[in-house]
Amino acid sequence: MTIEVTNPSASGNGQYWCKNPACLKDLNSICPQELKKFNSNGQVIGCLSACEKFRTDQYCCRGAFGTPQTCNSSNWPVNYPSVFKQACPSAYSYAYDDSTSTFSIALFQYKKSTFPYKEYRE
Repeated sequence: MTIEVTNPSASGNGQYWCKNPACLKDLNSICPQELKKFNSNGQVIGCLSACEKFRTDQYCCRGAFGTPQTCNSSNWPVNYPSVFKQACPSAYSYAYDDSTSTFSIALFQYKKSTFPYKEYRE
């Protein structure tokens, strides 16, 4: 299922005003191997964040890395957010990923789409 936030009538100023932050890419298909979540049958059922997988202060933007200035994914051992930004440029991919992923909207509508899928259980 995808959820798309739209604003058919409001207007505003700025690069991030009333943009469509939808991402329709299957992120499991581009997930780095070490972040893939598998079910008991070996099927990919999700993609973990680097924070969830490795639980380090750097990947989780905490401790000495707990500010926008010190938590910069381009300084990480592996810049995982860049993988997802290529697929979904407006997606929020880590704690301080505000510069390209924070949108303002005064009035909005949700559009929910469902697609046929095969259910996987662990």
